[in-house]
Amino acid sequence: QDTVDSKLIRDPDDRSMHTITSHDEISSHTPLSRDATVTSTRSVFGLTKKSVPYIMIASDVIMGLASGMTIKFFPLFFKNESKLSPVAVLLIFVVTFPTMSLFSKFFQYISDPVTGCLGRVQVCILTSYSGISLLVTMSQVRSLWQTWYLICPIYICRTAIMNCNFPLRKSILMNFVPKRSRGKWNSIDSVTKFGWSGSAVFGGYLADTYGYGFSFLVTASLQFVAASLWWLLIPLVPRKAASVLDVPQMAGGSEDFEDSEGEQHVYSRLAGKHEKTSENGKSLNSGI
Repeated sequence: QDTVDSKLIRDPDDRSMHTITSHDEISSHTPLSRDATVTSTRSVFGLTKKSVPYIMIASDVIMGLASGMTIKFFPLFFKNESKLSPVAVLLIFVVTFPTMSLFSKFFQYISDPVTGCLGRVQVCILTSYSGISLLVTMSQVRSLWQTWYLICPIYICRTAIMNCNFPLRKSILMNFVPKRSRGKWNSIDSVTKFGWSGSAVFGGYLADTYGYGFSFLVTASLQFVAASLWWLLIPLVPRKAASVLDVPQMAGGSEDFEDSEGEQHVYSRLAGKHEKTSENGKSLNSGI
Protein backbone atom coordinates (compact mmCIF):
# COMPACT_ATOMS: atom_id res chain seq x y z
CA GLN A 1 0.00 0.00 0.00
CA ASP A 2 1.34 3.39 -1.00
CA THR A 3 2.07 5.99 1.66
CA VAL A 4 -0.38 8.86 1.75
CA ASP A 5 0.47 12.27 3.22
CA SER A 6 -2.46 14.51 4.22
CA LYS A 7 -2.55 18.17 5.09
CA LEU A 8 -5.32 20.58 5.91
CA ILE A 9 -5.83 23.67 3.80
CA ARG A 10 -7.79 26.63 5.19
CA ASP A 11 -9.07 29.32 2.90
CA PRO A 12 -9.06 32.60 4.89
CA ASP A 13 -12.17 33.76 3.01
CA ASP A 14 -14.00 30.52 3.84
CA ARG A 15 -14.25 28.68 7.12
CA SER A 16 -14.11 25.30 5.41
CA MET A 17 -11.09 23.03 5.79
CA HIS A 18 -9.83 21.04 2.81
CA THR A 19 -7.91 17.81 3.40
CA ILE A 20 -5.37 17.51 0.61
CA THR A 21 -3.87 14.07 0.00
CA SER A 22 -0.51 13.73 -1.71
CA HIS A 23 -0.05 10.59 -3.86
CA ASP A 24 2.72 9.59 -6.23
CA GLU A 25 0.27 8.43 -8.90
CA ILE A 26 -1.90 11.59 -8.80
CA SER A 27 -0.74 14.37 -11.08
CA SER A 28 -3.71 16.72 -11.12
CA HIS A 29 -3.90 19.82 -8.94
CA THR A 30 -6.55 20.80 -6.44
CA PRO A 31 -7.93 24.30 -7.03
CA LEU A 32 -6.53 26.20 -4.06
CA SER A 33 -6.55 29.87 -3.18
CA ARG A 34 -3.16 31.54 -3.36
CA ASP A 35 -3.83 32.78 0.16
CA ALA A 36 -4.72 29.35 1.53
CA THR A 37 -2.93 28.45 4.73
CA VAL A 38 -1.43 25.05 5.47
CA THR A 39 -1.97 23.92 9.03
CA SER A 40 -1.21 20.70 10.83
CA THR A 41 -3.54 18.71 13.02
CA ARG A 42 -0.68 17.44 15.17
CA SER A 43 -0.69 18.38 18.82
CA VAL A 44 2.33 20.36 20.03
CA PHE A 45 2.75 20.31 23.81
CA GLY A 46 -0.91 19.43 24.01
CA LEU A 47 -1.85 22.45 21.87
CA THR A 48 -3.57 22.35 18.49
CA LYS A 49 -4.66 24.96 15.97
CA LYS A 50 -7.82 25.46 18.02
CA SER A 51 -5.62 26.80 20.84
CA VAL A 52 -4.26 29.66 18.70
CA PRO A 53 -6.99 32.27 19.42
CA TYR A 54 -6.94 31.51 23.15
CA ILE A 55 -3.17 31.95 23.34
CA MET A 56 -3.44 35.21 21.41
CA ILE A 57 -6.21 36.58 23.63
CA ALA A 58 -4.27 35.65 26.79
CA SER A 59 -1.23 37.47 25.40
CA ASP A 60 -3.31 40.52 24.44
CA VAL A 61 -4.92 40.76 27.89
CA ILE A 62 -1.53 40.67 29.66
CA MET A 63 -0.11 43.14 27.15
CA GLY A 64 -3.07 45.46 27.67
CA LEU A 65 -2.73 45.38 31.44
CA ALA A 66 0.98 46.09 31.16
CA SER A 67 0.60 48.93 28.65
CA GLY A 68 -2.16 50.56 30.68
CA MET A 69 0.27 51.02 33.57
CA THR A 70 2.31 53.58 31.65
CA ILE A 71 0.55 54.65 28.44
CA LYS A 72 -1.53 57.31 30.20
CA PHE A 73 1.47 58.74 32.06
CA PHE A 74 3.84 59.37 29.16
CA PRO A 75 2.58 62.97 28.71
CA LEU A 76 3.29 63.64 32.39
CA PHE A 77 6.67 61.97 32.05
CA PHE A 78 7.68 64.26 29.19
CA LYS A 79 6.35 67.31 31.02
CA ASN A 80 7.89 66.61 34.43
CA GLU A 81 11.12 64.80 33.55
CA SER A 82 11.99 66.08 30.07
CA LYS A 83 10.56 69.58 30.70
CA LEU A 84 8.71 69.64 27.40
CA SER A 85 5.85 72.02 26.71
CA PRO A 86 2.33 70.66 26.05
CA VAL A 87 2.69 71.55 22.38
CA ALA A 88 5.94 69.58 22.13
CA VAL A 89 4.33 66.59 23.83
CA LEU A 90 1.46 66.66 21.36
CA LEU A 91 3.91 66.84 18.46
CA ILE A 92 5.53 63.63 19.72
CA PHE A 93 2.24 61.80 19.44
CA VAL A 94 1.54 63.38 16.04
CA VAL A 95 4.82 61.99 14.69
CA THR A 96 4.28 58.58 16.29
CA PHE A 97 1.31 57.53 14.14
CA PRO A 98 2.91 58.05 10.69
CA THR A 99 6.01 56.29 11.97
CA MET A 100 3.84 53.39 13.08
CA SER A 101 2.36 53.16 9.58
CA LEU A 102 5.81 53.02 8.00
CA PHE A 103 6.95 50.27 10.35
CA SER A 104 3.72 48.38 9.69
CA LYS A 105 4.27 48.46 5.93
CA PHE A 106 7.86 47.31 6.31
CA PHE A 107 7.08 44.36 8.58
CA GLN A 108 4.12 43.33 6.45
CA TYR A 109 6.52 43.22 3.51
CA ILE A 110 9.08 41.00 5.23
CA SER A 111 6.30 38.68 6.44
CA ASP A 112 4.71 38.44 2.99
CA PRO A 113 4.28 34.76 2.02
CA VAL A 114 5.87 35.37 -1.38
CA THR A 115 8.57 38.01 -0.90
CA GLY A 116 9.08 37.89 2.87
CA CYS A 117 11.82 36.18 4.83
CA LEU A 118 9.96 35.75 8.13
CA GLY A 119 6.60 34.41 9.21
CA ARG A 120 3.87 36.46 10.82
CA VAL A 121 4.44 35.02 14.28
CA GLN A 122 8.20 35.57 14.04
CA VAL A 123 7.63 39.21 13.04
CA CYS A 124 5.24 39.77 15.95
CA ILE A 125 7.80 38.36 18.40
CA LEU A 126 10.60 40.44 16.86
CA THR A 127 8.67 43.71 17.02
CA SER A 128 7.43 43.09 20.56
CA TYR A 129 10.89 42.29 21.90
CA SER A 130 12.34 45.32 20.11
CA GLY A 131 9.78 47.64 21.67
CA ILE A 132 10.32 46.10 25.10
CA SER A 133 14.08 46.61 24.80
CA LEU A 134 13.58 50.30 24.04
CA LEU A 135 11.26 50.67 27.04
CA VAL A 136 13.87 49.04 29.28
CA THR A 137 16.41 51.51 27.91
CA MET A 138 14.09 54.39 28.83
CA SER A 139 13.68 53.03 32.34
CA GLN A 140 17.35 52.41 33.10
CA VAL A 141 19.26 55.16 31.26
CA ARG A 142 17.90 58.16 33.14
CA SER A 143 20.45 60.49 31.62
CA LEU A 144 18.34 60.34 28.45
CA TRP A 145 15.34 61.87 30.18
CA GLN A 146 16.76 65.39 30.08
CA THR A 147 17.91 65.12 26.45
CA TRP A 148 14.78 65.58 24.40
CA TYR A 149 16.42 64.84 21.03
CA LEU A 150 17.35 61.37 22.32
CA ILE A 151 14.43 60.38 24.52
CA CYS A 152 11.79 61.50 22.01
CA PRO A 153 13.05 59.38 19.07
CA ILE A 154 13.44 56.40 21.42
CA TYR A 155 9.86 56.78 22.60
CA ILE A 156 8.52 57.24 19.05
CA CYS A 157 10.34 54.16 17.77
CA ARG A 158 9.33 52.16 20.83
CA THR A 159 5.63 52.98 20.45
CA ALA A 160 5.60 52.58 16.67
CA ILE A 161 7.40 49.25 16.57
CA MET A 162 5.40 47.88 19.50
CA ASN A 163 2.05 48.56 17.82
CA CYS A 164 2.88 48.10 14.13
CA ASN A 165 2.21 44.35 14.25
CA PHE A 166 -1.51 44.81 14.92
CA PRO A 167 -2.57 43.96 11.32
CA LEU A 168 -0.50 40.77 11.44
CA ARG A 169 -1.96 39.76 14.81
CA LYS A 170 -5.46 40.38 13.54
CA SER A 171 -4.87 38.37 10.37
CA ILE A 172 -3.63 35.38 12.37
CA LEU A 173 -6.63 35.53 14.67
CA MET A 174 -9.08 35.69 11.77
CA ASN A 175 -7.40 32.72 10.07
CA PHE A 176 -7.94 30.50 13.09
CA VAL A 177 -11.52 31.28 14.08
CA PRO A 178 -14.69 30.34 12.15
CA LYS A 179 -16.16 33.12 10.08
CA ARG A 180 -19.40 33.08 12.07
CA SER A 181 -17.43 33.65 15.31
CA ARG A 182 -15.18 36.49 14.17
CA GLY A 183 -17.43 39.16 15.66
CA LYS A 184 -17.28 37.46 19.04
CA TRP A 185 -13.50 37.26 19.00
CA ASN A 186 -13.19 40.86 17.85
CA SER A 187 -15.37 41.99 20.74
CA ILE A 188 -12.89 40.49 23.18
CA ASP A 189 -10.60 43.41 22.30
CA SER A 190 -12.77 45.51 24.61
CA VAL A 191 -11.37 43.50 27.52
CA THR A 192 -7.90 44.68 26.55
CA LYS A 193 -9.05 48.31 26.41
CA PHE A 194 -10.66 47.92 29.83
CA GLY A 195 -7.32 46.64 31.12
CA TRP A 196 -5.67 49.86 29.98
CA SER A 197 -7.91 51.86 32.31
CA GLY A 198 -7.90 49.40 35.19
CA SER A 199 -4.13 48.94 35.41
CA ALA A 200 -3.55 52.72 35.15
CA VAL A 201 -4.41 52.97 38.86
CA PHE A 202 -1.61 50.58 39.75
CA GLY A 203 0.77 52.26 37.31
CA GLY A 204 0.06 55.65 38.85
CA TYR A 205 0.81 54.28 42.29
CA LEU A 206 4.15 52.87 41.12
CA ALA A 207 5.08 56.14 39.40
CA ASP A 208 4.26 58.23 42.48
CA THR A 209 5.98 55.87 44.92
CA TYR A 210 9.01 54.57 43.03
CA GLY A 211 9.31 56.87 40.01
CA TYR A 212 8.70 56.57 36.30
CA GLY A 213 11.73 54.36 35.73
CA PHE A 214 10.46 51.59 37.99
CA SER A 215 6.99 51.79 36.47
CA PHE A 216 8.49 51.43 32.99
CA LEU A 217 10.50 48.40 34.12
CA VAL A 218 7.46 46.62 35.58
CA THR A 219 5.56 47.33 32.37
CA ALA A 220 8.38 45.93 30.26
CA SER A 221 8.51 42.77 32.40
CA LEU A 222 4.81 42.06 31.94
CA GLN A 223 5.04 42.82 28.24
CA PHE A 224 7.91 40.34 27.97
CA VAL A 225 5.71 37.63 29.50
CA ALA A 226 2.89 38.46 27.07
CA ALA A 227 5.20 38.45 24.03
CA SER A 228 6.83 35.17 25.09
CA LEU A 229 3.48 33.38 24.83
CA TRP A 230 3.80 33.80 21.07
CA TRP A 231 6.58 31.22 21.00
CA LEU A 232 3.82 28.64 21.48
CA LEU A 233 2.31 29.72 18.16
CA ILE A 234 5.38 29.05 16.02
CA PRO A 235 4.67 25.31 15.48
CA LEU A 236 0.92 25.96 15.12
CA VAL A 237 0.82 28.88 12.67
CA PRO A 238 2.35 28.16 9.25
CA ARG A 239 5.23 30.39 8.32
CA LYS A 240 4.10 30.84 4.75
CA ALA A 241 0.80 30.54 2.91
CA ALA A 242 0.25 27.72 0.46
CA SER A 243 -0.75 28.02 -3.16
CA VAL A 244 -1.07 25.76 -6.16
CA LEU A 245 2.60 26.37 -6.92
CA ASP A 246 3.61 25.53 -3.35
CA VAL A 247 1.64 22.24 -3.23
CA PRO A 248 2.45 20.27 -6.37
CA GLN A 249 1.11 16.80 -7.15
CA MET A 250 -1.96 17.19 -4.92
CA ALA A 251 -5.53 16.26 -5.76
CA GLY A 252 -8.80 15.19 -4.28
CA GLY A 253 -9.36 16.01 -0.65
CA SER A 254 -12.40 16.79 1.42
CA GLU A 255 -14.40 19.76 2.62
CA ASP A 256 -16.12 19.87 5.98
CA PHE A 257 -18.87 22.16 7.18
CA GLU A 258 -21.67 22.26 9.73
CA ASP A 259 -25.36 22.41 8.98
CA SER A 260 -28.05 24.29 10.87
CA GLU A 261 -28.50 21.31 13.22
CA GLY A 262 -24.87 21.37 14.29
CA GLU A 263 -23.97 18.17 12.44
CA GLN A 264 -20.72 17.99 10.54
CA HIS A 265 -20.55 17.00 6.90
CA VAL A 266 -17.41 15.88 5.06
CA TYR A 267 -17.40 15.92 1.27
CA SER A 268 -14.55 13.96 -0.30
CA ARG A 269 -13.69 15.04 -3.81
CA LEU A 270 -11.25 12.17 -4.25
CA ALA A 271 -13.60 9.38 -3.21
CA GLY A 272 -16.73 11.05 -4.55
CA LYS A 273 -18.62 10.41 -1.32
CA HIS A 274 -20.55 12.53 1.11
CA GLU A 275 -20.06 11.68 4.78
CA LYS A 276 -22.34 13.04 7.49
CA THR A 277 -20.92 12.96 10.99
CA SER A 278 -23.07 13.77 14.00
CA GLU A 279 -21.75 15.29 17.22
CA ASN A 280 -21.65 11.89 18.92
CA GLY A 281 -19.24 10.60 16.30
CA LYS A 282 -21.63 8.45 14.29
CA SER A 283 -20.92 8.59 10.56
CA LEU A 284 -23.15 7.90 7.57
CA ASN A 285 -21.65 7.55 4.07
CA SER A 286 -23.56 8.07 0.86
CA GLY A 287 -22.35 8.13 -2.70
CA ILE A 288 -23.07 11.09 -4.93
